[in-house]
Amino acid sequence: MYRNHLNHPESSPFPGFDMYPHLKDCTTRSNNKKSIAFNIVIDARQHLYVNDHIIGDMPTVPASMIMEIFLEVAFWIRKHYLKNDFALIGLENLSMKRPLKIAFHLILEIEIVLCKVHPGNNSYKIELEMITKRTNNSGMILGRCLNASCCIAFSNQFPEIKYPGIENLNFNYYHFVPNKDIYSEHFLPNLKTLFHSKTGRCALDEKKSTMIGEYNCRNLEKGYIRNMESSFIISPMGYDACIQYLAFFGWLKDGVARLPFDCKKLFVCNMQPPEKNCKVIIKYRESKGEDLSADFWGLDEKNRIIVYANEFTVRKKPNLDYKTVVQDFEAIMKKRMTTEFIDW
Repeated sequence: MYRNHLNHPESSPFPGFDMYPHLKDCTTRSNNKKSIAFNIVIDARQHLYVNDHIIGDMPTVPASMIMEIFLEVAFWIRKHYLKNDFALIGLENLSMKRPLKIAFHLILEIEIVLCKVHPGNNSYKIELEMITKRTNNSGMILGRCLNASCCIAFSNQFPEIKYPGIENLNFNYYHFVPNKDIYSEHFLPNLKTLFHSKTGRCALDEKKSTMIGEYNCRNLEKGYIRNMESSFIISPMGYDACIQYLAFFGWLKDGVARLPFDCKKLFVCNMQPPEKNCKVIIKYRESKGEDLSADFWGLDEKNRIIVYANEFTVRKKPNLDYKTVVQDFEAIMKKRMTTEFIDW
């Protein structure tokens, strides 16, 4: 059984925003006791990770950082609004409807709205929405749009989670040279300095139903936000590595590039080692239209579960010349296949 070992001391005085990286300069507004809105500013000059995470030609807030922002708000609500110490279980019904794009060196204003607190038996769920202003090409504000939503689950009982066995599967092994191949441009859009957690070693079973990938955060997260004094709740880099491998698995499976879209349940189990080689196991579920869904388990060097995602879905990336890219992809895969046995 894997218990939640995350420990984030919260001893700062109210309002306590300084305990969380994205809430340091946050402001709030409340219409009544049941609704709170958190106004957060993402500044590309301060939040350096957005300039390092490019999709298409625009800096974009990564899916793992969207999770982190939701969690920071939920932790603050738990401490200062609900006033209890139930343990974090994870995220449920995570939906990323629209990407959070930001122009280079500019700012993005985000509003996190507390929609409802759902009480349960020795547990509760905090329902949150992420909203931004909708503008035209000249910058005129046209309205508001919902970018993402989720429920953050807390409880005094953590469920039992196990990872699947891989001993009886036949794998093909691959070794890439990071940032040297064309695959990094087409298949994983954010392999730059801060988000480059790949070791380049992965394996795919012959039925293309299971993939294993290796990653190492290399202690780079401390450079994500300039002069950051507090700690992230999860590991945006480690979680991003797992999601990137899932997107890469989609290429291996059917030659289609996809981006994160939603997740039924994501369990936060243990801390991410900052400088150890870790691995992710991906188990294919199904493909429907433009979507591919799978489960994944992030494991540390001692095979302890860091994160478990149940039914994580990635959706087809638009505006891509698939015929050309697939040809490039197939050539790269043939070139990078190796007989090297990876002892996982």
